[in-house]
Amino acid sequence: MENTPASNPSTSATGAGQVLAIGDAARWPDWLEALVAEGHRVEVVPDPRSAFLRSVERVIDVVLVAAEPAFDAPAPLEQLRRLSPCTRMLLIGDRAERGANARAAGASSDEPVRARASTLAASAFVREVRASVQSARVARERRERISQLRSLVQRIQDPRGSSGDLRQFIEPL
Repeated sequence: MENTPASNPSTSATGAGQVLAIGDAARWPDWLEALVAEGHRVEVVPDPRSAFLRSVERVIDVVLVAAEPAFDAPAPLEQLRRLSPCTRMLLIGDRAERGANARAAGASSDEPVRARASTLAASAFVREVRASVQSARVARERRERISQLRSLVQRIQDPRGSSGDLRQFIEPL
């Protein structure tokens, strides 16, 4: 299942998100339909390894993970986190409600991994995903700016003294 973003004014502030759902999409039909209706691009993959491979191919804003025994082995999900530290994950399901996988339960939308109950209404879930998409994009922008600043500092501290005019370094910022 893959859907392309539709034009929707409610996503104009953050833009349509790239959402990857791991597992049985039939468990969340209302949620996924609401995300597509809002303009998010939603793709479903069968397992964490497939999610990791998809994350290598494109930037993913949010990963939806069914908090079930099959996904208790954290290795593939941790690999995905290391590959894309700005991507946000939502652990969803009864096990998340009980706290088995809820290491980030109650965390803010800035947290990279959060647990959510499977009983959320579709509108509340869409708000959660929207906040996670925005958080992922802000985190990516922050990383890019920090990288630019580090590069700028290295060029200014050039031991050959070839940095010249500081305006040439400040203009890209």
